[in-house]
Formats: sequence, C-alpha cells, structure tokens
Amino acid sequence: MRPLVWILLLACTFSALAQQPEEERRKQWLERVMKAQTAAPAPPVRDGSGVTAEDVEMQSSTLGRVMHYRVLLPAGYTQSHRHYPVLYMLHGFLNPYYEWDRQTELARHMAPYDVIVVLVQGDNAFYLDSAVPGSRDQYQTYFNRELMPHVAARYRIITETHGRAIAGVSMGGYGAMLSILKRPGAWVFAATFAGAVNFAQDTELQKNLAPVFDVRALGNRDTVDVMKLLAAADVALLPYVYIVCGADDHLLPENLAFQKALQEKKVRHELHIVPGGHEWIVWDEQLPQMFARMAQLIPSMRKR
Repeated sequence: MRPLVWILLLACTFSALAQQPEEERRKQWLERVMKAQTAAPAPPVRDGSGVTAEDVEMQSSTLGRVMHYRVLLPAGYTQSHRHYPVLYMLHGFLNPYYEWDRQTELARHMAPYDVIVVLVQGDNAFYLDSAVPGSRDQYQTYFNRELMPHVAARYRIITETHGRAIAGVSMGGYGAMLSILKRPGAWVFAATFAGAVNFAQDTELQKNLAPVFDVRALGNRDTVDVMKLLAAADVALLPYVYIVCGADDHLLPENLAFQKALQEKKVRHELHIVPGGHEWIVWDEQLPQMFARMAQLIPSMRKR
C-alpha cells in the first residue's frame, strides 16, 4: 500500500472517532480490532496442497482477554509422530491474525516442506510491551511466555533454536526483528517483508498512527529501537536474516539502512529488492524463495 493511500485509509477509518475523548476513541478502536479477529473458521484442507489449518482461541492472562492464532499443518502431520520445525508469522498494521493466509498462497508455498506455520495475533500494537502506565498490552511477554508455550503444548513442534523461525510483514517485520533482538539465541531464521524496522525513531509514522497507537507505548526508545539493539547485539546469537522490500516501497530507505547495519555487524543475511510497492502481491511472490532458503538452514524442513 502506498504512503498516501495508507494515510487516507487511516483518516477515513478514524474520522468518526475524532471528536470523542481520547480514551473513548481507543476503547472503541480496540472493540473494532477484537471484532476483526473473529473470522470464519479456517478452511480445514487446502485444495491440492495437503495442508490443513486450524483456528485456536486462548485466554491470555498477560493481556487479559481471549487471543487467537491460526496454525497451518503440513501434509501427513496427523499420520506421523515426529516433531516439526515451526515458523511464526506476524501480520501488519490494520490486519487480523489470519491475513497472511488470506492475502497469499501461503499453504501452496509451504506445501513442499515439513513445517508448521503459526499466524500470530498482534492487533495494532507493534508487538511491543507497552510502556504506558497500567497498560496490559504486553505483547512481547504474551508472545514469549504464553503463545509459544501454548503452541508447543498443542502441536508437535521443535522447541529448540535449530527448528524455530519468525517472519513478519510491515508492522510485523518490525515485530520479528524486535523479537530476535529481544530474545537472542532463540531463532535460527528471521525474515522481514517491507518491515517498518525504524518505527521506534520514525516520528512521522508515529504521528500518522496516533489515533490508535499511543506513542507512550514505546517508552525509552533505545529499548525498542531495532537499529540500536542491533548495534549492541552479540552476533553469535543472531539468526540468519532475510529481507524483502519492493523497489517502490516507501519503507525501502530504512530497509536499506537496516541491511547496511547488518553488513557492518557481520550478521549473516540477504536482501531482495524486487519490483513493486507496499503490496501483498509483492510479498506473496517472494514466499517460495523464503521457504527455500529456510529449508537450507533448517534441514528438518525437507520432506522425508
């Protein structure tokens, strides 16, 4: 989505709330977000791929509400007894948790591999632990201490580093990079598709999102600044980083800066600048290459 379209979409979405008190606007927005998470059940079997899908509800004590995630299981999962590598996928701003599955041919792209894919609900919180006093929007804590253990208890996944990967798009790209830097040593592979990797310092973007994102949630910027966290990180604990961004994407400059920082830090990575802008068609076309690279780094993904 191009910058002007994004801003116009936000303006239309929030115009009806503009005259209300700030807390009431945020409350109504949260209600809309939660309603958007209630989708039709995931189609149980994907045509021709053998991939099956489930939508899961869980009560989060951290967030104080019911959360959702969607799991895509490889062909043969129910007949086997083995444990599979897992890929957590984070959605973008204004997207529900199942958006990767709705906007892309995700099931078809993952079908050649033995991997479990988990689509994570992050609402519009940038996958942060909010620094707003009294806020229960502790999404990093929820992800690490509740969601991942819940997935591990319900599905046969590899829980060690060598079988765990993460990927995100736009807001989710920031969330994925924040996760690998906040929890170093926990991931073997991480991908960002047009990630808003400089969000902690992008005051223009923060201003545009102000109707629904409280910038106080960022707290001390240094603790959530991907670039600063990268500069201080132990390279030996960082995963392989896979970057995709459209040549016409408004987030390309910060993705190029992020790639340069990875290069200077000597973090193993690769950058793909591809035709197109901030659009799902761009990201969908790059998923096969991402899965192929993952399979090189995670041998247990390869079909037996």
